[in-house]
Amino acid sequence: MIEFIDVCKTDPYQHFIKLYNEANNHSQEHIEAAAVSTASHDNKPSSRFVNIKYVHNESFIFFSNYNSVKGKDIQSNPQASILFFWSKTNTQIRLEGKITKTSNSFSDDHFQRRSYEKNISAIISNRSSENIGYSNLIQRYEKAIKAYKGKDLSRPMSWGGYSFVPKSFEFWQGENTRLNKRLKFSIKENIWSSRYLDP
Repeated sequence: MIEFIDVCKTDPYQHFIKLYNEANNHSQEHIEAAAVSTASHDNKPSSRFVNIKYVHNESFIFFSNYNSVKGKDIQSNPQASILFFWSKTNTQIRLEGKITKTSNSFSDDHFQRRSYEKNISAIISNRSSENIGYSNLIQRYEKAIKAYKGKDLSRPMSWGGYSFVPKSFEFWQGENTRLNKRLKFSIKENIWSSRYLDP
């Protein structure tokens, strides 16, 4: 589930919440899952699913290891896209925009709200680095579970939040006739405008 905090009142954000609520009312599984696509400094594209945890003001926020492939992509090229698909309502939402890191305090606050087990995973993971096998990863995890038991966990500086601010939204709703509904919002000089698109 996504937590909505002080959400921007402009039309694309309110339309997103409307479609989100419709999908949620249809018991959409993994409703917070979104594909984030980035490109490296040499324009090599890469996509992966993340969980969008918050929509805060004008930002869609997720968390990751800053040393991951996506982290390195974002550092060299902050332009990215996010894609939601909710099968229960046949809805696809495409966003294009820019990603930056959240504040340390925001990342710290979220880290403290997570489970102990998830935070141990964040502490031990050398994200995207080669390891000697999954069994070794499990051993490192179990060792850390015991070693940190009863201790306050501090957020690793290599792990934290990313804030994605859209410059465009495209809302796609599929129809059996293939006359799919497409509504696109774009921002220019801080003013959102909308237009309908052919399927």
